[in-house]
Amino acid sequence: LPSSLETISSNLFNGCVSLNQVTIPSSISSIEDRSFESCEALKQITIPSTTIEIGVNAFQHCVSLIEVIFELPSSVNNINESAFEGCISLEKVLLPTSLSTINEKVFFGCTSLKQITIPKQVTTISNFSFKNCSSLTEVNFENNSSLTQIGRGAFYQCSSLKKIELPTSLITIDEYAFDKCTSLTEMTLHQSL
Repeated sequence: LPSSLETISSNLFNGCVSLNQVTIPSSISSIEDRSFESCEALKQITIPSTTIEIGVNAFQHCVSLIEVIFELPSSVNNINESAFEGCISLEKVLLPTSLSTINEKVFFGCTSLKQITIPKQVTTISNFSFKNCSSLTEVNFENNSSLTQIGRGAFYQCSSLKKIELPTSLITIDEYAFDKCTSLTEMTLHQSL
């Protein structure tokens, strides 16, 4: 992609099933809705430090995507709904510390995702954010977490999750948040709830 490009437009590469490598230039500030949806051969993506927003369904159903790398220091403050939904090979993602909300269904159905660390600036894990992440064994929260809400069905059917220690800042856990977490044996709650 040319280094003069500032935006990857909606649907730009949607359905390019043979696209296996993309170098996103550092000039990019926005990756718009469905821009790489169903790029089934794409294995790895690096988000430049200049990128501020990732659109709705931006990488949805990129079934070969194994790793998402956010260049440091990341400027991403918004990963929109279903951005990585159905990325069934995604094993590793280190969320940017600039993120304040994990939107609805961002990692819904990422069945290979094993571990996630929630940055301390995140205040909300929205509805169904990690639903059906059946390999997820570890959810960590950075020290001095700002998390106040875990949304409806956020960790629904995370069937490999065994234990979780929720941050002291947490005020609300919505219905079905940990429903069908069949391996969960230990949860640490605090008086803020």
